[in-house]
Amino acid sequence: MNKYNFKFALKIFAKNVVSKLFCFLLFFTFFMAVRGKIGSIITQVLDLVILTVIIFSTAFDFGEKDRNRVLTGAAEKDLSRGFKAGFMAAILDFLTVILLVLAKAEVLPRVYIAVYGILNAPFYPFILTLMPQTLTGAEQSVFSVVACGLTVFVMPLIAGISYKLGYYDYSITDRILYRTPEAQQKHKKRLEQRKLNKQRKLF
Repeated sequence: MNKYNFKFALKIFAKNVVSKLFCFLLFFTFFMAVRGKIGSIITQVLDLVILTVIIFSTAFDFGEKDRNRVLTGAAEKDLSRGFKAGFMAAILDFLTVILLVLAKAEVLPRVYIAVYGILNAPFYPFILTLMPQTLTGAEQSVFSVVACGLTVFVMPLIAGISYKLGYYDYSITDRILYRTPEAQQKHKKRLEQRKLNKQRKLF
């Protein structure tokens, strides 16, 4: 793994930590105030939005930069780089899943079920629903453990897709706002002009 890929993974890791902090705060404010199924659903949706937005911006920027690096011959094309960086950034998250399996086998105390939810804050409402803290590790169903464990793949998936969108300079927002080919072309020209203006200012 070269320094560039390590830097990419490190930034994704940092953004993942930030998203967890925001989701943790959201849980102990909004969810604790609303509670119930409605509160759980709304909080989970907001958590996913927070995670997606925070990871998306970083991975998209790297994809955009890599396109320029490939065009100038400074790097080789690798559309899986976003997924690789996402998986590297999620190494500690995968470790929490291993510990969850050990908690299911009662190798670890039942308190880890609650700890696992906190460590995976963007999915805390989902985890609480599938794995009630009133049950011991052994009492948790295999389906619940597997389903909660699979949530660690979401962040790398977001990073991978975002990187590809950045590489191909595909903006979902622009596609929604500028639907006709003429509007898209005008918007593209405006963006290109802004880039040229920024480059002129640098020189």
